Amino acid sequence: AADAFQQAISLDQNYVEAWVNGALAMALAEKHDEAVKSFDKALSLRRDDPFIWEQKGHSLYRLKRYRESADSYTESLRLKSDNAKLWIMKGMSLHMAEDFEAACGSYDMALTLEAENAAALVNKRSSLKKLRRHREIVDVADRYLAVAPNDRNALSDKAVAQAALGEHDKALITYDAAIKL
Repeated sequence: AADAFQQAISLDQNYVEAWVNGALAMALAEKHDEAVKSFDKALSLRRDDPFIWEQKGHSLYRLKRYRESADSYTESLRLKSDNAKLWIMKGMSLHMAEDFEAACGSYDMALTLEAENAAALVNKRSSLKKLRRHREIVDVADRYLAVAPNDRNALSDKAVAQAALGEHDKALITYDAAIKL
């Protein structure tokens, strides 16, 4: 694949698809630094392609360059905002960059597109825990438990939040439900 990429590029430096396909091949080979460079070249030729921005975001995430990853996802979403998975990926990048408030906003955007999206609910709960927003943790856990009622982690998170809110009787009932699973 790398040889075909190089051959196509040698024939035409402005062949966007060759840059993108080469970057994808590098990303699959876990050569994310090189992939990002090729995605950048592709974007210099075609800035309005949400797919390229998304794929660049994935490689940046794998490189643990979380803020840059979130920025790439933002560009992709600016061009095509109806992608719940991408809103979740942006939220995960922001969470890893320790911007928990912004992460929650991204998860909320995903949830406006898919109200019962389990990944958005789980990840939002994780960011809310970092923010110590216990009432919201209970609410999000309840939404998730409506979809996955036998999830011990959601029940445990809910019980801890209830206890933090001083709702000890409710917390004991929730802990008991988690233990019985």
